[in-house]
Amino acid sequence: MIARIVKIKCITGMEDQLIRVGKNKLVSLNVKAGCIEVHFLEPNHEDDNPHFGVISLWKNQQSLNSLRNNKEYRSLQSELAPLIDLITEEIYTISD
Repeated sequence: MIARIVKIKCITGMEDQLIRVGKNKLVSLNVKAGCIEVHFLEPNHEDDNPHFGVISLWKNQQSLNSLRNNKEYRSLQSELAPLIDLITEEIYTISD
């Protein structure tokens, strides 16, 4: 199993738009591509964490690649670009 953790630093003032797109489009695209589980995470300002995040679990690398190669997903990335200051991605293998 594969875990994908995406960390997003939003441009100030664009947070509501990022939340709307993240919850309404990004999560559903992950599910359509075969994601086992996905969560859109909002910043925890009490702990001084300004980042949004997406945690997703995938059966294997091929299923994750199906998201990355999806035309709708690439279009969504272009839509999100003006809202994002910085984005990082980490992939982990989950041992059985």
